[in-house]
Amino acid sequence: MFLCSVPVKHFELNVSDGDHLTAGDVIRCLAVTDYPPVSYYWQRYVNESWQQLKQHDDNIDDTSGTTITLSTASVYTLRCVANVTIGNTTFTAVSHRITLYVTKSGSCF
Repeated sequence: MFLCSVPVKHFELNVSDGDHLTAGDVIRCLAVTDYPPVSYYWQRYVNESWQQLKQHDDNIDDTSGTTITLSTASVYTLRCVANVTIGNTTFTAVSHRITLYVTKSGSCF
């Protein structure tokens, strides 16, 4: 489930809620839409609010979506946000939230 304003059809994430990852793993988000281009950003749920994550590049690539590398061991609650602009109107869609458990290589939660 995700919150959405047309024209974003759905999101594809290469991770699932509750996944256990290793620091350095790359996660990807792709918004499927009929109206490219799409701009993306990631948000993390911290202190009872959504905060935008700093990304190393402004990845606007309609075919592969956007990626982020989580380099710190922690529990992350994330969502992907996609914006599509048609004419003078911007449509925003938000993926469902996922909780990821990120450990250092060789460590366990």
